[in-house]
Amino acid sequence: MRILKICIAISMLFFASGCEESLEVKIPAGVYDAEKVFQSKESTEAALRGIYQSMTTGGFSFKVNPFLAVIGGNFGLASDELIHAGPSQEQQLFLENNLNSLSSTVSGIWSSFYSYIYQSNRFIEGVKRSTALDEPTRNNLLGEAYFIRAISLFYLTNIYGDIPMPLTADYNQNSQLASSDQQSIYKQVVSDLQYAISAMTASAPEAGNRYRASQAAADALLARVYLYQKDWSLAAQHASAVIDNEAFVLETLRTVFTAASKEAIWQLANPGGNLYSIEAATMSGNYANYANGTYRLSPFLLDQFSVDDQRLALWTKLGTSGSGIGTRAPRKLWVTGNAEPGAVKEATTPLRLAELYLIRAEAYAQQNKLPQAIGDIDAIRARAGASDQADADFRLLSVAHPQASQAQVLAYVQQERLRELFSEQGHRWFDAKRSGVPLTTFFQGRKPDIAQTDQFLPIPENDLQTNNKLTQNEGY
Repeated sequence: MRILKICIAISMLFFASGCEESLEVKIPAGVYDAEKVFQSKESTEAALRGIYQSMTTGGFSFKVNPFLAVIGGNFGLASDELIHAGPSQEQQLFLENNLNSLSSTVSGIWSSFYSYIYQSNRFIEGVKRSTALDEPTRNNLLGEAYFIRAISLFYLTNIYGDIPMPLTADYNQNSQLASSDQQSIYKQVVSDLQYAISAMTASAPEAGNRYRASQAAADALLARVYLYQKDWSLAAQHASAVIDNEAFVLETLRTVFTAASKEAIWQLANPGGNLYSIEAATMSGNYANYANGTYRLSPFLLDQFSVDDQRLALWTKLGTSGSGIGTRAPRKLWVTGNAEPGAVKEATTPLRLAELYLIRAEAYAQQNKLPQAIGDIDAIRARAGASDQADADFRLLSVAHPQASQAQVLAYVQQERLRELFSEQGHRWFDAKRSGVPLTTFFQGRKPDIAQTDQFLPIPENDLQTNNKLTQNEGY
């Protein structure tokens, strides 16, 4: 893999200059020896924070930031959520479900996630060898690194299918790894997250300081993993572990994505201390106040919102200039510039509490625990404005449809996931893939060129050329 062939350059950045803006403790210039980094708690912490920083800036020399609207935007185009005012050639390929192995976005997502895995493996090995760390510190640091590796493997296997799974920082071992099947990848993800949960302290970080992994973040991701694996009982169990934690509460729609949000489970810091996020800049097309947002809601998605659903008013923005007039852009993050009047700091939020309610609702419904499932759906609907007085299509289910069948409740869950999670981290695309029906059936003609082989992206061409143990995904 290309990412593993540049390990020396990455390690120098990892242990030296990669931590400048967001780290409280900087590693001294010129210190590239991994063993020296792990000789103190301060420099070890700095190295870990450098990994997080790489996730907010695209990962050293890489220019793709997967969590910062790259997955949310492009897979929104690949599904039926979003359209684009003036798509680039790459975005057009996603929109038409016509990707190829030479795509820079395809290779960028791959390379960025593998950079996180490489850094995590290197960090894990260094911490395990270190004699300078007390046991609680060691455990927490390892738990965070295992979480980063787990979430990277989770996205890689859901985007590309069978993939190489490097679990060490050994270049010779990793450079020619064959792909592991998805079942094996999931097994490792579960193992990493279980370790992270056991290793990290149970206390949740304060709102406004949730830029690092925590036990709650590991529980949240594990709930999603179990949902994807159809282990309904464990999905509900791990979702409940977060829902029942008083540190996390559903925010108002306007404050969900603020940096101080109590709904946030894990966030990514804005580079340079900006009030606005890269995600907002991308979704808005750098137009102030989304006046002419480049990403726009598809007609299908717009039709899913009742007139009483406040998410339409607060999470989308009606265009006011250029080709944006009359269209709606996804505006979950409002702030597009530091100088905007009344700007409050926001942050990309890959894991948040509302998703956990919907995970548990689906898991309950699959176990035929329908009143509990309806209660969780209603928690999300009520926050969005549903009541017994709302539009007929948007009343609380406990009032309007208390006797709904299992099939109906599952349909309500999927509808709510679409309205609640649109444009976030590829949820709609992944929901289509795990639906159990062909993609053509799921999208019902809204994606006329889609084929079942489009469920996975192609393996990047450069990696196929440099690793002869890799094989291209079907359909490419």
